[in-house]
Amino acid sequence: MPPAKVPRWIRRPEERPQELLDAAIEVFSTNGYRATRLEQVAEAAGVTKGSIYYYFDSKEELLTQALQSRIGAIFGGIEGGGGGRRAEMPAADRLRAVLRSAWKHWCKPETARMHRLIMGELSIELPQLFDVAMRAGPMRVWQFVGEILRDGQKRGELGTHFDPHAAARFIVSGLMHQALLQTDLQERGLDDTPPDRIFETALEVLLHGILLAPAKRPTKKPPAAGRRRG
Repeated sequence: MPPAKVPRWIRRPEERPQELLDAAIEVFSTNGYRATRLEQVAEAAGVTKGSIYYYFDSKEELLTQALQSRIGAIFGGIEGGGGGRRAEMPAADRLRAVLRSAWKHWCKPETARMHRLIMGELSIELPQLFDVAMRAGPMRVWQFVGEILRDGQKRGELGTHFDPHAAARFIVSGLMHQALLQTDLQERGLDDTPPDRIFETALEVLLHGILLAPAKRPTKKPPAAGRRRG
């Protein structure tokens, strides 16, 4: 007779809090905050419901820490991805590295589910937690990308005709929304465009633009003076 399966929290007690957080964010993101029961989180983590209350005082605290843990891991990875913090690299290379790292994170189905939870239910029912998620996630990357753009302007690598922080917000939010939307569309079989093609095309448009050099306008000849009669 095979030995009974030992619960994960007994096998690895030092990992218990993080396993609870990982399980919680997946269950909350899939079911929604109100519809999720702590028994479901406990089952997903392989523990008892009482184990959750040993580490967390409430359902809301569990969700708060789960979001902070997942968002911190995602956006911390984005900032460090591909040498984004290496100031000696050209700004365009740093920007490309950071955005490519972000794109990979944003294209994951679990990220799309978490985003739906934040932008939908939490923005209405738990607005303070929504604010925390915005500051720890998108707004943090806006700031980071804005610093890269501003540094590139100071070093003469980028034009100075745009506001770096406003541009960062547009770039980051546009790519993030497109990645999350594309993930949803592909899960539903509505679009089969390869995500890498979308990203590379967006990056080329961003770095090189879509306008040709302005052509010289032909000089208009003044109208011929009419002959005077008489």
